Amino acid sequence: MVAGKPHGLGVYGNVQKDCTSGPLPTVRVVTPPKHGELNVHSGKLKAGRISRCPKLEATAQGVFYKPNPSYKGADEVSYEVKSASGKIERHAVRITVKEATPADVTSNPDADAEL
Repeated sequence: MVAGKPHGLGVYGNVQKDCTSGPLPTVRVVTPPKHGELNVHSGKLKAGRISRCPKLEATAQGVFYKPNPSYKGADEVSYEVKSASGKIERHAVRITVKEATPADVTSNPDADAEL
């Protein structure tokens, strides 16, 4: 990961058997990162991302980690995703942040934040 840029850690939604969007899962930060921030954004998954429902543009939540702009090194975060049925998935993520290069700085800043 590159310092100062958001990176997607996961996308979570709820697609019903009839290919409609169901209630979104809830995301809870268990251990926040020490050298950045963890954010959850709602958005739409593009049609075709779910093979059994190729025309569906499902509502989903993306979990994003953004390291501090001047930080490089290791970081860690953990979060839980609770589905509408009550099932809980726990995610622990170890992250290595590298210094931004000129190519990283000039890339599209919105590309990494897309669901």
